[in-house]
Amino acid sequence: MASEGKLNKQKTADTHADRLSALGDDLLLHILGLLELKGAVGTSALSRRWRYLWTRLTRLDLDDSSFVHPADDREIAEIRKAEFANLVVQSVLRQCEDHRPFLKNFRLSCNAPEDPFLSKSWMEAAAGPQIETFEVDFGCCTESLYDLSDRVFALEKLRVLKLRKGFRLGVDAARIWLPCLKVLELREISGSSSTLRSLISGSPVLETLGIERFKTLDDATTVYIESSSLKNVKLRGLFMFGNALPRIVVNAPSLVHMDFHPWHNPGAEYVIHELLCLESGYIDHCGRLGMLSPLILLLNRISNARKLQLTDSTFQSVKSCYHYELPLPWFHNLTHLTLEVTVIDWITVCNLLDRAPNLVTLVFEKCPSPEPLEVLWDPLEPDPECLHSRIEIIEIKGLVVSSSIQRDLLMHLLEVASCLKKMILHCAIDQDAIGRFLHSSNESVPTRREHVMLTNLEELLACPRSSSNCEVELLSYVDDTLY
Repeated sequence: MASEGKLNKQKTADTHADRLSALGDDLLLHILGLLELKGAVGTSALSRRWRYLWTRLTRLDLDDSSFVHPADDREIAEIRKAEFANLVVQSVLRQCEDHRPFLKNFRLSCNAPEDPFLSKSWMEAAAGPQIETFEVDFGCCTESLYDLSDRVFALEKLRVLKLRKGFRLGVDAARIWLPCLKVLELREISGSSSTLRSLISGSPVLETLGIERFKTLDDATTVYIESSSLKNVKLRGLFMFGNALPRIVVNAPSLVHMDFHPWHNPGAEYVIHELLCLESGYIDHCGRLGMLSPLILLLNRISNARKLQLTDSTFQSVKSCYHYELPLPWFHNLTHLTLEVTVIDWITVCNLLDRAPNLVTLVFEKCPSPEPLEVLWDPLEPDPECLHSRIEIIEIKGLVVSSSIQRDLLMHLLEVASCLKKMILHCAIDQDAIGRFLHSSNESVPTRREHVMLTNLEELLACPRSSSNCEVELLSYVDDTLY
């Protein structure tokens, strides 16, 4: 009886296996695509039908984090690294060379191999004629520089190219032609400024460009960002070879969004062509005195944006511009302004708002810092016109409301902002305390600090408002560094 039961179970299992194998290849490939690659490769042992099925997957996602863990000791880590390399080389990429027509999306995230030739062979194997997405992240920073296969820069169907750490762009500019590339991200890699320029110009439909911590390896002093199709640009950290004074040229007439933090060199020069289509910008600018003129030129070029976000260093630079009576542009189209600050210097804020007559939303966001957000305010200073006639939303993130000057400024804003619809305060107090305060609960006694904050908030909520439609919304903004 026992043997019959085992036989029946075996027949049932075989029947299920046969049913699965009877499915069409497209459905089976969809199922394999839901598995981790290691598991998908393992299905090759099921039967002859399954042996090479996984090699027709259109997406390969290789990540050594599923093999190597931070808690592993050195010996175990080396063994698991070898297992991962074996999966990549023996089981995957060599198979891909025979089945490259199927591969469309390739992602590799791992510590860079010690042998540069090995990494290049991985790239060669993955760069098939149908590839559309090619992402390689060599994880922990390495001093070694790896040349990327020239084949990658001539993939006619490539739409997304993302490279991070360890790469050197040494390709011949004449070989670069990426007619379908729309997204290019380069992080912590190096190359000549001429190669970078050719890479951008050799991508005629490029829409999104991200460059972070790019190091030039030649003696050129100018980095060119030139593209008629470019819509989104993120520039953060450009490092020139030697002691050359950097110069950046941006000529992208279709640009819609710009994230700009190129370098901190006091001698830097910006050449920004007209950005008539620009809608939003994030500007992180060095606050040194020698950088004020480039900042003014930059602000003039982005003055038609509808949405701007300025970091604390940029805000301090704007403050210096007013101090030295350097003229800033008008921002007639600006409707949304976010200021990342450590101190709300209301005089500087007013000077900025005077140049933005149509502003609707004003946001203050506390910079990452162990110090609470502070306020400098003189009630005798005149308010900007847009505060009375335009601003509908004021949002403050990281407010402590533990001082009378903070409370008084907020009350003043409620009293004079006649169009204000909502004031959103993200207070540095836990949500439970806010809930108890809003519902007049006496379940627990607040700390002294909470008591001061809640008392100030109570006075704020009770103060008269110029706008009859104005609501005050209290949210929790608990930053561990404040406690």
